[in-house]
Amino acid sequence: MENKIIPLNIIFTYPVHWKTFQIFRDYIQNFYDSVPCDQWYERFHYEFHDNTLSMRIEDQTFNYEWLLHIGASTKTNSDQKHAGYFGEGFKIASLCALRDKHWEIRMSSGNWSLRVIHTDHVIDGKNVQMLAYDLTESEISIPKSELILQGLSNEDFNIFKIALKSFYYPENELLGEKIWEDNRGAIYTRSNEAYDSSLPYNEEYGRKGIIFCGFQIRGSLPFDLVVCLHDFKQDDRERKNLFLMDTVTVLKVIAMYLSPKASMKVLEKMRRKWITNIKDEFDFYSWAPVIEKLILTKNTPTY
Repeated sequence: MENKIIPLNIIFTYPVHWKTFQIFRDYIQNFYDSVPCDQWYERFHYEFHDNTLSMRIEDQTFNYEWLLHIGASTKTNSDQKHAGYFGEGFKIASLCALRDKHWEIRMSSGNWSLRVIHTDHVIDGKNVQMLAYDLTESEISIPKSELILQGLSNEDFNIFKIALKSFYYPENELLGEKIWEDNRGAIYTRSNEAYDSSLPYNEEYGRKGIIFCGFQIRGSLPFDLVVCLHDFKQDDRERKNLFLMDTVTVLKVIAMYLSPKASMKVLEKMRRKWITNIKDEFDFYSWAPVIEKLILTKNTPTY
């Protein structure tokens, strides 16, 4: 077995401080992006015992070099759309988890395993600590990818389970009855599952309906629907809440795809907005354009 220390050129005092939810979200994303979303529930496994959380996917491996560089990502040349594609998630999540949470972090895939550590360096005569990997390579390859986090509390684990709900997959407990779905997106009714305060939402709409963009929750809706637009260009590295005008835009796009039958079900859920939002044409927050598209839909029902 071969062992080596790899500095990451990320100084320990780098001024980024992610909350526990953000750390988990980006750790989960590394696994989420490796399999189709309709296989996620079946293939992703996790366990929590003795303050240790493990996450793994069987029969899926990758090269550790993807974890070395800011901006490097296995999704860079993919035609698929993913929850994020900035390539820094694992590194920054690990920095915050090690420095701020004092967790022990181990990642393995195929024939390698690493432990996230920090090393001492001198820059311009000053002593600094730098994020690094303690890497071990083996001649034996195990067909799985696994992340192990040690030092977690029960509260941390509860936040992890909430972070899982922030990703789109058909078995997500926040989703109710399916109204429509194709490769561009999906619409569901809202289930009775609580909309946790840690999940993104728009204060003006409250925690009622949900909007997923790029396979991840990006805001809420003022009616009992879950609207998912998969083909969504995500230029915001922090994946913050959508602006209100953007939520309207997402629904206008989805409305163009729906069959008459699906449109009718969506209109019924939006009935409280049929009159109240008919304002002048420059009201960017009005649901009137969405309602108009739903009424005028001419698609042929697909189910």
